[in-house]
Amino acid sequence: MDLIRDYLGPINIEILLVLGLLALGYLATTLVFNFFIRRRAMTGTGARFIKWLFLLILLVILDRLVLPKLKNELLGKAIFILELGALWMLVRQFIDGFYVDVYLKVIKGRQVNHILVDLFKFLFLLAVAVWGIKEIFDINPGSILTSSAILTAVIGFAMQDTIGSLISGLLIQMEKPFDLGEWISVAGREGKVVEVTWRYTKIETISRDYILVPNNSISRDTLINFNRPMREVRREIRISADLSTPPVKVKSAIAEVLDKSPAVLKDPRPIIRLTGFFDYRAEYLVMFYVRQFDHARRAIDELNTSIWYQFQSQGIVIPLPRQEVVLRRPEKPESVDHVVAFLQSTDLFQGMGKDELEMLVRSGSRRVYPPETKIVSVGDRDCNLFIIVQGRVRVVHAGKEVAVIESGNVFGEIALLTGEPRTADVETLETTHCLIIDQEGFRMVLEKNPNIIANIRRLFEERRALASKQGGGAKAGVVEAGTLFQMFRKIFMS
Repeated sequence: MDLIRDYLGPINIEILLVLGLLALGYLATTLVFNFFIRRRAMTGTGARFIKWLFLLILLVILDRLVLPKLKNELLGKAIFILELGALWMLVRQFIDGFYVDVYLKVIKGRQVNHILVDLFKFLFLLAVAVWGIKEIFDINPGSILTSSAILTAVIGFAMQDTIGSLISGLLIQMEKPFDLGEWISVAGREGKVVEVTWRYTKIETISRDYILVPNNSISRDTLINFNRPMREVRREIRISADLSTPPVKVKSAIAEVLDKSPAVLKDPRPIIRLTGFFDYRAEYLVMFYVRQFDHARRAIDELNTSIWYQFQSQGIVIPLPRQEVVLRRPEKPESVDHVVAFLQSTDLFQGMGKDELEMLVRSGSRRVYPPETKIVSVGDRDCNLFIIVQGRVRVVHAGKEVAVIESGNVFGEIALLTGEPRTADVETLETTHCLIIDQEGFRMVLEKNPNIIANIRRLFEERRALASKQGGGAKAGVVEAGTLFQMFRKIFMS
C-alpha cells in the first residue's frame, strides 16, 4: 500500500478511491434494483428513475463534502460532468417512463406527441450542454455563436430541406390539421395517418402500403382531411337509367337499396339527385355517408350490385352507350281515363281539367306490390302520393288496424303536400297496383292550375276536424290546419 501511495501520490490515491466509490455505488444500485424488478416488487420505470436519483444524490454529496477537502480541480470537473449526465438521465427517465408511458398512455389514454416530447428533451439537453461548457471550459456560449455565424449560415443553407421538414413537423403538432388514425389526402396520396415524426408523416394506404410524406410537402401542398369537420365520410356514385323511365320510379328504387344497405349511414341521410339527360341515358347522383374511409369501397360495391338487381326486378333498363334505329308504328297511348275520372272525384283534385290530370298520371310511376307487403312505414320521409288502381291495403297505427282502403282511393296526401313523416304503416291485403305521384309531378300541375290551393286548404281543415272528432285534439299532437298550410307553402310556393 505504501509503495502504491509513493508511486501515485496521496492525491491520486484519493481520486481513485472516489472513482472506485462511484463505480461501486452504480454497480450496487443496478444489482439491487434489478433484483426488485425480477421479484416484481418494483416496476422497471420506477427502478430506473430511483437508480439515477440515487446516483445524482451520491454525486452531489461527493461534490459538496469530499471534493473541497481534496482541492483537485480536474476531479471536480469530472464529478460535475457525471452530475450533468446523471441529471440528464434522471429527467429523460421521468419524461419517457412516467409522463409518456404512465401518464399519457395509461392514465389519459391519449396518443403520444413524440415531436413535442423530443423537442422538450432536446432543449433540456442543450441547456445542460451549454451549462457544462460554461462551467468546465469557462467559455461564453454567446461568443461561440457570434464568431461562427458564417459557418452556421453555410450549414443552414445545406440543410434547408431537413430544417424545413423539422419546422413543418413542429407546426403540424401545434396546428393539428389531423390526428393519428384520420384519413387524409396530400399531394394526390390518400391514406390513414399512423405516425408523425420530425421529418415525415407516415400514412397507410387503402392497399396497406406505407408512404412517408415529408412534412414540408404537407405544408406546401393542399391537404384534405376526410374526417373533419365530421368523422363520417361522404362518397358519391353515378347511376344511369333509361330516358323513358320516370324519375320517381328510379329514385324510389335507389332509395329502397340505400335503406337496406348496412354500410350506408341513415344519419346524415343519403341524397339522390337527377343531374341531367344525355344522348341515351338519364344520370342520377347518389350521395351517401359511411362510418370510415376504408368502408367506402365495400359500400360502393354493395350499392352497385344491389341497384343492378333492384333495377332488374322493377324493369328499369340500365342503358349502354349505343344508338338504335327502330322502325315501328306509333303505339296508342295507354288509356288513363278511368284514373283521371277517379281523381276528378276526389276532394284534392276537384275542379281540375282532364288534360292536367292526365299529365299528372303519366308523370307518375306504376308499381305492383305482392300481398302482405309494407308500402310505407311509420317515420318514413318519402313524399309520394299513392293511388290504388287495383287491390286493397290496410292502415295500421300502434299495432292496430284503423282503416282499409279499397281500389280507386288514395293515401299519402299529407306527406306529399307537407313533407311530414308517415304516421302509420300501410300494408297490402292482396296484390295491389299503385300509381305513385311525387312532389315534382304535383308541382308541375300546381303551376298550371293555382285554383287547387283552395282544395288543399279545405283538405287540411277536414283532416284537423276528423282528428279532433276522434279524440286526438291538441293533446294528441294534432297539427293545426294553418301550420300544415304553412308547410305546404314552404315546399311548393317559396
